Amino acid sequence: KVVRLYRNSLKLVSSWCIDRDIFNDKATEIRGQFDDERGCRPEKAIRLLREGEDQLFIYTHPEPYRNPIMPGGSKFMRNPPLP
Repeated sequence: KVVRLYRNSLKLVSSWCIDRDIFNDKATEIRGQFDDERGCRPEKAIRLLREGEDQLFIYTHPEPYRNPIMPGGSKFMRNPPLP
């Protein structure tokens, strides 16, 4: 669950930060937050996981970035005309 939260937080940051330099800075901050709590007790880990999921829900982007050729993208299922 922690890895899933980390991946989802990076995807969320990529929706908010278009510039790659800003994204790298934010991703480093997120990684630092995860590394700071690496060896904590299971009770604290469950609480931190719940708080992280709540923060992820609060900061959800209204129009998240989607790859154009994946489901939800602008080019999904677009068939080019035959020559």
